[in-house]
Amino acid sequence: MTPPGAPSRSERCYGVLLWLYPAAFRRQFGRDMRELFRDRQRDAQAHMGGGVVSLWCRVLLDLCSSAAREHGDQVREWCRNQLVPPPPRRSAPTSGDSMFETLRYDLRHTFRMLRKSPTFTVVAILVIALGSGAVTTIFSAANALILRPLPQVTDPARVFDITRTEDHGNGSMSPSYPFYTHIRDEARKFDGIAAWAMMQVTLSTGAQGTATFANMVSANYFTVLGVRPQLGRFFVAEEDRTPGAHPVIVLSDGFWHRRFGADRSIVGKSVMVNGAPYTVIGVAPHAFSGVFPVIRTDAWVPLMMASQLGRDKEILTSAASGWLTLFGRLKPG
Repeated sequence: MTPPGAPSRSERCYGVLLWLYPAAFRRQFGRDMRELFRDRQRDAQAHMGGGVVSLWCRVLLDLCSSAAREHGDQVREWCRNQLVPPPPRRSAPTSGDSMFETLRYDLRHTFRMLRKSPTFTVVAILVIALGSGAVTTIFSAANALILRPLPQVTDPARVFDITRTEDHGNGSMSPSYPFYTHIRDEARKFDGIAAWAMMQVTLSTGAQGTATFANMVSANYFTVLGVRPQLGRFFVAEEDRTPGAHPVIVLSDGFWHRRFGADRSIVGKSVMVNGAPYTVIGVAPHAFSGVFPVIRTDAWVPLMMASQLGRDKEILTSAASGWLTLFGRLKPG
């Protein structure tokens, strides 16, 4: 348990990540960055698991890109102050030289500079490696979230995120359940609008439990995506009406294979979710991991089970509790 006033584990992890920056930068801005992270974390925790996960995704991308930029600026400044180009061993190539002659001259000059300044060489290699890693990380996230179509989703070009903005358009805010039901019932340009929220749960099939991520979803979640079950069925409207009345669960293909050996008789059996029994009604298709594929999702349960899974009892009725993420499928044309 963290003593009162002591940094949380997330804050200590963030402090370690700040060592990616140059020492001078940490001394000047480290304290302000920690305080900003503490405020952002407090806001994210109000959105439960999904807000914290989203915060850490943004933090990691921001740290990688900005740390690489700061190291690059430092190297350029050091070069301006310290490096003096040595006299060439022969005259520089003239306009009449071939392209290969010019390239060979530039490479020889570069290698001499690097050999004469080993400190600069090491720093340059580290900066290039850090920058390449940041670019790779950013592209991988963008590829998974934006560029690559969601597997098993029918006509994904018609599926869109729906974001709620604050007054005057100054930022976004998470929708509440009453907000979701209102636009779900009033929307005219969508075939359907679905809601979901991420949470961490413990799934167990006996004595052994597995900590993993699950999604609480509206009954039309899979219908709006156009995803078909591999086994059994998905949720029906009745399971999305009465809070706490239907403890049912859909398993991912991966969890079904890992924990049940792809046993096709799994439908109708029970698994424990945070210590409570839930009846398995279906298995999602292969490779489907929800609409946020960066994080593997192993199960889906109805939104109506939110209170039983640790959320506030008023979360399904309070318009002030923003905790959902929405998406919809546009009508043809």
